[in-house]
Amino acid sequence: MPTTPLRRPAVSAGHLVRARLRSRVGLAASIAAAIAVAVGLLCGLPAAAAMASAASIRSAIPDAQSPAGWLQVHTRPATDAAAQDDAARKVIADLLADDVRIETVRVGDPGSDFERVAWRLTPAPEALNADGVERLARGLARVPESIRESDAAEGGIVASGGLADAVEDVSAGAIAAAAITPVPIVILTVLAWFAVLQLARLLGAARGRETRVLVARGLSARQDAALAAIETVVVVTAGTATGVVGAVVAAGTAWGPVGIGALTRSWPLVVVSVIVLAATLLVSQLRGAKVASGADSVAGRIARAASPGVAVLLVLVGAVLVWQASQLATGARDPWSVAVTVLAPTVGIAAVAVLAVLLFAPLSALVARAAAAGAGIAPAFPARQVARRLRSFTVAVALVSIVVAGAVLAGAYGATWSAASAQSQQVTAGAALRAAVDPVSPGDVATAGDTVGVTDAAPAWSAAVVAGGVAGTLVALPPDSMPGVLFAVPGVMDPVNLAAEIAAPRLAVEVPDGATGLRFEARVSTPEPAAAGAMEVQVWLDDSAGVPVAVPLDVSVAEADGALSLTADAELPAGEEPWRIVAVEIGQGRGWPGAELVVTGMRMLSTDDGESELVAPVPNARLHTALPGGAAVRSAMVWAAGGATPPRIPAVVTTVFADELGLAVGDDVDVRVDGGGRTVAATVASIVTALPGTGTGAGVLVSLDAAVDAASATSALDGAATDEVVTPPLANEVWAAGDESAAAALGRALDAPVATVGSPASAVAGEVVTLWDAAAVGGALLAGVALIALLAALTAQRAGEVLVLRALGIPPTAQARMRGIEAVVVVMLGVVLGAAGGVSLAALLVPRMAERAVPDVQLPPTLSFSPWPIVLALAVVGVALAVAVLGSWLAVRRQGSSTRIEEAAP
Repeated sequence: MPTTPLRRPAVSAGHLVRARLRSRVGLAASIAAAIAVAVGLLCGLPAAAAMASAASIRSAIPDAQSPAGWLQVHTRPATDAAAQDDAARKVIADLLADDVRIETVRVGDPGSDFERVAWRLTPAPEALNADGVERLARGLARVPESIRESDAAEGGIVASGGLADAVEDVSAGAIAAAAITPVPIVILTVLAWFAVLQLARLLGAARGRETRVLVARGLSARQDAALAAIETVVVVTAGTATGVVGAVVAAGTAWGPVGIGALTRSWPLVVVSVIVLAATLLVSQLRGAKVASGADSVAGRIARAASPGVAVLLVLVGAVLVWQASQLATGARDPWSVAVTVLAPTVGIAAVAVLAVLLFAPLSALVARAAAAGAGIAPAFPARQVARRLRSFTVAVALVSIVVAGAVLAGAYGATWSAASAQSQQVTAGAALRAAVDPVSPGDVATAGDTVGVTDAAPAWSAAVVAGGVAGTLVALPPDSMPGVLFAVPGVMDPVNLAAEIAAPRLAVEVPDGATGLRFEARVSTPEPAAAGAMEVQVWLDDSAGVPVAVPLDVSVAEADGALSLTADAELPAGEEPWRIVAVEIGQGRGWPGAELVVTGMRMLSTDDGESELVAPVPNARLHTALPGGAAVRSAMVWAAGGATPPRIPAVVTTVFADELGLAVGDDVDVRVDGGGRTVAATVASIVTALPGTGTGAGVLVSLDAAVDAASATSALDGAATDEVVTPPLANEVWAAGDESAAAALGRALDAPVATVGSPASAVAGEVVTLWDAAAVGGALLAGVALIALLAALTAQRAGEVLVLRALGIPPTAQARMRGIEAVVVVMLGVVLGAAGGVSLAALLVPRMAERAVPDVQLPPTLSFSPWPIVLALAVVGVALAVAVLGSWLAVRRQGSSTRIEEAAP
């Protein structure tokens, strides 16, 4: 009887793909989940950073209704107003395009010489982002000069408003942020690639037996690759769609349509990442299947032999990049600097993972040998299992070390940047609140101190100065107030030490307690009696808070015994007792510049209920207000605390100031107030890196008390030929300690603008810290997904052990416990190695990175750590480990109770 040959049933590719996916649904789902997390983060983090940056920029730019929020260019109106307006608008459009709104306004009385036409520029809302604010800064800086050179200008132009300065400050923050923003995103991208790579290898290894069976039944290599490609497309598509949908939902919930629009700007990164992940998944699973099926044993041996060399090469490349990153100039934005900034931490973290893997093998072998000396099965059996399965467990070590090293870098960057930014702002500002009150009245300090949120206040004198051609800033405060008002920056600025360095004995004479007024008495000789009655007298005082003030006295002249007697009285102003007399000034009356006046027998009294007592004897010198040669003395100090030759006062100067002038401690230096006739004669008491209110630039700090005492000298006495008088300085600011939220209340109380420590540039640049933290947590989530899949795959691979060990008397519960110990120990080892590598990288990289990202950095950043990114990342990894251990526990118990476990054994 003839026989009919058997025909193999045809199997469609779709059916085979579905069967393959169902057989390894757990691993496929893990890969899809990892891709979903990666795509969601790579979509969302750049968009979130852009949205946060734009929000910071918008809040940092002053309101357009205030002068600080616009730039206004004035010129005379032209005969053809329309042509003039068109010319100005064309200039502005060429520089700024649609980044500004232009309003033409008329100021001054129409038709008068004071009429002006002005173009007021305010920023367009759509330009207030990281790119737009840089364009604004460049364009606004050129607008005034460009209009001056255009046909719109009529007889010159005047620019007003603070928008250009505000935008320039904010732009500095945006530039600083742009230098660092790519780093955490690139690190996250590398971690996503590594996680997918390892999961794909697991999938390929799990398919080793399937590949052998299918090849034996006629499956060609091309068909196997096609099936793997179809499976890759399905998994990548599912993961990508899930990640994109999740990012869209999150962005829409947080920011609405604007947030969804921000996501679209990150599509190039997402597309490239998806292509790379898909290629990684396809190649890695094909490679893993070949290795597992034994079809690529030669290539596998070659790869294993080459891996130590590749590891050493990667470590060397990382070391070179880290070294190059430490040499970059602050603010450098050329392609090489940007590439090094991004690659140094990324390759550095990869090198940390490689070193962790290289150390893991000898450590696991050492632990296995040590555990073997014990009598019990535990810990010998778990230790030997880890040592035998290095290929699988090294993946866990690498994943965890990358996550922990990245979290340590994030924590170090955030804390170091925040500390460096805060310190730079603190030394530049000097105090938390600075009110510009010019001049400061005696009651202002008390008013400031009573403001809610203010803990202490003091008067300050700040002025631009010049010494030997070196321009700088002089700041003077009462030493007693400095510890309570100034910021203390550890290792840089100690208010207590600074106060001790500049303290000097008070020369001013204290007014007795209970005094209510002052009286000045003198004799006047003159051929013009009416000129004596027109003389002016004022007393220079300061109160217990150190506020200097000039008090005019009411002058009366009477004739007694054939001579003129001058008496001048005044009540003490409102302020804090005790009062101190610094100087007495007397001057000619208005309308009598040429009158000859000789004043003698001068004395100062304090008054109280009609009684008087001598407070400060005035030298019995002769004041001549008409000098030989026709010169006239407008006013003169007839008594001063410093006498005729005021003493030099101690000063603390910055290193920059001292180096420019070649100063050393003990040297004398004369500091001239720029634009004024006052000179502060000082002696260098100390040289420091930074000073309050000046930062690390050229600066001088002196005692306000000593400056007031020494800033005047008796003049024009006994016929001295001078018509110039130098008066004590008046405080022009109130410095206060307290919460920055008190700025508005302090401004209302003093009716003055108040500056705070917060910098708009730093607020914009600070958004990168949040991005680092989010990337660290997102990386931990990626690693957690991969860790769960890895331990689940290991559990499936070791299914054949369960019955054997159960037959040897080890129950499934004990086996599950040992599996848990294996996983916990491996993860903890990865944590330790990753933390060690992360700290090393942070010490080498983070201070320099933070310095590049702090606008107007004043001090070299000092490495510090914030625990929160590390804690959050470890919490995510811990939860993933707990889930994986629980899943392994349940799987081992199920395998131990099964009678068909051999079919599942590899």
